[in-house]
Amino acid sequence: MHSYRALQPCEPPDSGIPYLFELEPNKYRKTTSFTSPAPETDKLTDNQDSIVPRLLNVQEHREEIPKMWKYIRHLEVLCPPSDPRLRLDWSPPRVPLKRHWINARKEKRFVALSYTWEKSEHEDKTHEQYAVQARDKARYVPCKVRDCVFKRILKYMRVHDIFYLWIDRYCIAQKACRTHHCKHKKCATKREALHASDLVYGNSEFPVALLGRQMEQEQDMRLLAKIMGGRLVVGGIDGPRLSRRTSRKEVGDALTLLNAITSDKWWTRAWTFQENYRGSTRMTLLIHHPSNLESTKREFADVFGYVPGELSIQSTSFFKHTTRLCQAALAAGLKSDMPHRILHAAGRYSILLHESESMTSRIIAELQFKEVARESDILAIIANCCTYPVRLDVKSLEKENLSVNILALRLLNGEIFDNGRGRNQDLTRPTPTTERFFFPQFEAPPNDHRLTYNKHCRFDPVCLTSAGVETTGHLWKLEKLIRTDELLPDPLRLKPSEPTLVTRDRLKQLVNVLRDNDAQFLARKINHFIRYNDWNLPLRPLTTSKFSHRWVFTMIQEVIAAMKDGKVLRLGRLYGSPTNTTPQISALFIYNHDDHGEPFGPSDYVFTSLCPKTVDDKQRNYNDLHRHVSIQVEVAGPADPLPRLYFKQWISGSCFFSGCPRRKVVFPWPDIL
Repeated sequence: MHSYRALQPCEPPDSGIPYLFELEPNKYRKTTSFTSPAPETDKLTDNQDSIVPRLLNVQEHREEIPKMWKYIRHLEVLCPPSDPRLRLDWSPPRVPLKRHWINARKEKRFVALSYTWEKSEHEDKTHEQYAVQARDKARYVPCKVRDCVFKRILKYMRVHDIFYLWIDRYCIAQKACRTHHCKHKKCATKREALHASDLVYGNSEFPVALLGRQMEQEQDMRLLAKIMGGRLVVGGIDGPRLSRRTSRKEVGDALTLLNAITSDKWWTRAWTFQENYRGSTRMTLLIHHPSNLESTKREFADVFGYVPGELSIQSTSFFKHTTRLCQAALAAGLKSDMPHRILHAAGRYSILLHESESMTSRIIAELQFKEVARESDILAIIANCCTYPVRLDVKSLEKENLSVNILALRLLNGEIFDNGRGRNQDLTRPTPTTERFFFPQFEAPPNDHRLTYNKHCRFDPVCLTSAGVETTGHLWKLEKLIRTDELLPDPLRLKPSEPTLVTRDRLKQLVNVLRDNDAQFLARKINHFIRYNDWNLPLRPLTTSKFSHRWVFTMIQEVIAAMKDGKVLRLGRLYGSPTNTTPQISALFIYNHDDHGEPFGPSDYVFTSLCPKTVDDKQRNYNDLHRHVSIQVEVAGPADPLPRLYFKQWISGSCFFSGCPRRKVVFPWPDIL
């Protein structure tokens, strides 16, 4: 049985309970703020000179161990008997659960169960009814998992005609040595299984979470149906608002109900957080109810499903409607801690986060409230949820402060930090937060999934040094400005009803302007884009081509959008060429007057980096993603051998660097480190 310990208990914002990572005010858009102080023990340092050496020490224990597909291809599952009346010949009678192995990359119709090993206060702890086949298949052993867990999930499987069940307690070998990197086969198998457990939920068509708290009252079920149907909240320009028909009592009752649901043990665990996150839109929450509420549930079958004795609720839908109701209640001035508590447990990121923010920061902030058996588990869960290929050898880092380990983990995986001059946050103040160390505002293309885009904004590769973070990419010197408000389509030839042709005409004019400004190479690239697009159809994102092609297409679309808004464009050429020849102008960046104080700076630079992910092969899953960076920087010192870059802001644009080698740069540590 796991012995769980919370990193910090989830308390109301004004309780004075310290946070490992502070939730900053804009994390809840227009709804709430958190200002609780961080604990003294979680200060990154009491000595400003000590952080960097500690980060470098952590780097020595980095690991890049891919997840092995062979575990998923030979996934151990349990099979309930086809005849529910079948019993084994012993006393008391037990239901046998046979072992089976499937290729989960192809056979995805299996349940990946998410539950808590410790029983909820609302559950019966009895475990007398089920037996699991031993791995040698020679016998069955009494099952230690609660009977109510198997009874509920097997009922769900019968309704959905599913034959295979994955449950960590019996599908991962639990007995293993405590020695790190033990060479025993069973120990290596367990490490491999734990390392790849998130892939189980990612590959299952039926990830299911069992909540322990029961729905006991008919009025609560009807109220939950109203919440899930969005009938208490209406949309608005400034966000969700309570509908005119929603009384304050009904809001209070709804929040009380949601608070009760999200106070279940399942919501407090770090591993179940990961299971729900990786289960994504496929995850189903099961809430038990007594048989006398079955007819009421059938009235809302489109919301609650048909599983006898269970409410089947799509997790992402529950998060969405819960978040909207909490936001609406806060906007109405409700003075209660319940919305804050509920949002901690079941906040929907796509609603809570501003389009310029990163989900990574939010994930790490949420995990501080979750309970774990070992503190080091948090590092593995962060890596799984944030798609980090670089891991840490946690056994070797047990004595290091968790905040330092997390900071190093984020940096080693390319998270962009803000070292801009004059903007550094003091990480050793009484209210430190490592989140302030990282860049807070990205600019995703308007038609993209913006939070997903932001998640891909990372350096690659990364090496921590005493001077700062070394990485590679392309460095551009910004030059002439181009005013796009002067590039107007010919009204005699084009109709307003032909927007794509208007866009084409603007691009043709841009090509002519580029040629006049000695940007022949860039003009040819954009002209190529014009020639090979079908301008009789709306522009749509590429979905099947290579990552680099999709990137170029997306960035040209950004330039098109900037031209439509009359923004200024700025030419760029590679800076610090290894040859004596002057590089061609091959970049075009969007110059936003709202973000820049001066219309033209003589020493403006942009650093870009584009790296496709390490592609999974037949044997390995590298837990990687495509990466892209485009930031305006200040360059300190000579271009060679290693320019020192200071962050200024995110900048969008289109650049072409085929055949141009990447160069090494360093982003110096902030002065406070």
